Amino acid sequence: MEFVYPDFKGKNPGHYSAAVKVGGLMYVSGQLSINPDTRQVCQGDIREHT
Repeated sequence: MEFVYPDFKGKNPGHYSAAVKVGGLMYVSGQLSINPDTRQVCQGDIREHT
């Protein structure tokens, strides 16, 4: 089991890892589209953020 803490601008404010790798699987925690500068949740749906 490997806990994943990616190095990106918006650090995780919670007490959990962004993902956990177990064997060939990766389990991710709830993901939101957050502006790293303002820490605010972005508006729109998945199509607008990918």
